Amino acid sequence: MTHYYLVRHGEPDWDLKDKRQLSSQRRDFVPLTERGIEQAERLLSQEDELQTCELILSSDKFGRCCLLRIL
Repeated sequence: MTHYYLVRHGEPDWDLKDKRQLSSQRRDFVPLTERGIEQAERLLSQEDELQTCELILSSDKFGRCCLLRIL
């Protein structure tokens, strides 16, 4: 049986940049906070099937790529 998991990226570090200066695509380059990284690591530890999955599809956004490096 095929299983699909939809995973959202972890918490971004909005304090790193002035939110007013973040418009459209620049918002995608804000890295994850320590909490965001912990969220991704916790997901991986809770879902054994993610460790052996055959295919991961992702957007090319920075925060999402950080999540994939953890997974």
